[in-house]
Amino acid sequence: MIDRASRDALAELARHFVAGRITNDQLEGRLPNSNDCAIHEIWWNALWGLYDDFYEHRLVGRHYVPRDSRTDLARCILFLKTDLEYEWTPYPPEPKLLTMLLSLATLGFANRVMARHWRQQGDSSVWPFFREADYRGALERPSVSRVRLLTIVGGGRDAWSVWRRGSRERLWARGACPAWSCGPSTSPLDG
Repeated sequence: MIDRASRDALAELARHFVAGRITNDQLEGRLPNSNDCAIHEIWWNALWGLYDDFYEHRLVGRHYVPRDSRTDLARCILFLKTDLEYEWTPYPPEPKLLTMLLSLATLGFANRVMARHWRQQGDSSVWPFFREADYRGALERPSVSRVRLLTIVGGGRDAWSVWRRGSRERLWARGACPAWSCGPSTSPLDG
């Protein structure tokens, strides 16, 4: 079952969270409640491990998400924008608490066996997509690959252009130009 509204909501939340625009508490408070397996699995396997449950923070500074993880998260966001069914079995298997206790009792051996079995289902290098062809097809969709919106942290909505506060001057986003300043990108879709 595909829950389009919940997928769109989680995709937007994930983008804002990874960009440092919302905190971990705001992410958890706004998580959509859905029967779509993709919602739960992407939150559990891609987002939940990025933050500390014990205090509120953004993914900036010492919590900044490395580039390779951002690529994986961008793939998750891309999957949420498709109408593909989530085909993977849940990982770790249900009940998750029992699975974690079993892994702890076997010093991680049970987890390695379950992970190996889980990866054999499909192409795990393109998870949450099941097949490389599905991933490539999603990348070729015009609405995803050709339309790139400018993300400005703290600048309001994603837009092709942004108004400078307190003036009538309009700032235009240009195509793929090198950055004028150094530092990490704040875009969660940075690949």
